[in-house]
Amino acid sequence: MLDANNFQYFQADQDDTSTCATNCVASSGVPFLTYTISPSTAGIAFNPITRTAVLADKNVTFAQHSFLDPQSQSLASMTGFAGAVRAGKSGSPELGATNVAFQPFSNTAVSFNPLLNQVSLLDPTALQRLAIIATGQNGVATGCTTGCTFTTPTSVTIPGAIAVDSVHNLAFAVNSGSSNISEIKLGKIKTVQIQQVITPAIDAPTIPVPRNFLRP
Repeated sequence: MLDANNFQYFQADQDDTSTCATNCVASSGVPFLTYTISPSTAGIAFNPITRTAVLADKNVTFAQHSFLDPQSQSLASMTGFAGAVRAGKSGSPELGATNVAFQPFSNTAVSFNPLLNQVSLLDPTALQRLAIIATGQNGVATGCTTGCTFTTPTSVTIPGAIAVDSVHNLAFAVNSGSSNISEIKLGKIKTVQIQQVITPAIDAPTIPVPRNFLRP
């Protein structure tokens, strides 16, 4: 973290170059906070209200989801087991979560596992999975690079993605293998109800009486 308001995320990749004609700007700074994450971390999303970040690691058997809280400067992780929800902590570890998103109004993280074709709703506070929703589609597509016409082409795996419409409380899972999108209703957010308003007492104003208004 560069400071209290700026965050940078880096992932190892091949070197690249970029060229611009005019008005080129480059910035740098001293890290404010630094966290070490797994090299197989595939997805990251932020809650714009709480500023909490959720990270998804697709290739570990524990702590597949991590939550970074910049206010407390803490990092908490949760482990997912196949088919387990709430406080369930038994079964085989679940692999394949590649994409995450946030519903900020309910502080719910949404994770997409294209290998299992399922969407998980996560509670960052309780560090639990609230529900598992099967898409019934194919979340992974397979393509090839420029050598498709070769005898042994190089295959490329293209996982799906997840996004949240916070206003309409919907999640959209992009199923790369099925070439379609699954729309998921995230439930009902309870509206705010104001039952009582208490205001502090206000003292009566003291207005001084001018001398010429006083009778002799």
